[in-house]
Amino acid sequence: MDASLMGWGAHIDDHTTFGQWTLAQASSHINMLEMEAVFLSLMEFLPFFRVEHVLIQSDNTTVVSYLNKQGRSRSLSLSHRACEIQMWCYHHEILLSAKYLSRNLNGLADSLSRSAKIVHTEWTLSHHALLRLRAHVEKPLIDLFATWYYRLLPMFVSPFPDPKAWKMNALEIILSGLTVAP
Repeated sequence: MDASLMGWGAHIDDHTTFGQWTLAQASSHINMLEMEAVFLSLMEFLPFFRVEHVLIQSDNTTVVSYLNKQGRSRSLSLSHRACEIQMWCYHHEILLSAKYLSRNLNGLADSLSRSAKIVHTEWTLSHHALLRLRAHVEKPLIDLFATWYYRLLPMFVSPFPDPKAWKMNALEIILSGLTVAP
């Protein structure tokens, strides 16, 4: 689960979800956006929960702390929202806990939350360059350096774990196929 000033994103197993903030929401503090992303993700994935315990993994330590302590005293609005989320979970018979996950291990959710921006691990051709390439070369089959959101072809290789990707780490795939001769 992740949020940015542009939007939010989350994944569970092979399911992903994401959305963009309204102008009014985007003016909120990033911690409140992260907390709202937790709630939107929980609502979206409710049909997939087959267990009583749900672990939220977030790269926002404040949100993790507020969820685990069911609020705190520093930000009343954040505390109130954390309690609302815990009550929603209680109504749906879910025990909610949260764990910090560093940003570099949270790549898929991070890319989903930035729907209008390319993540630092991603390379892409412009649409114009792709059209020129297709005019001179057979139709490409695999987008080797892409995330689900920015792929140019249906089959893609992601720089981080993504259940929709064909493989992970294009450089490793390319290098493993090389034969070195003296």
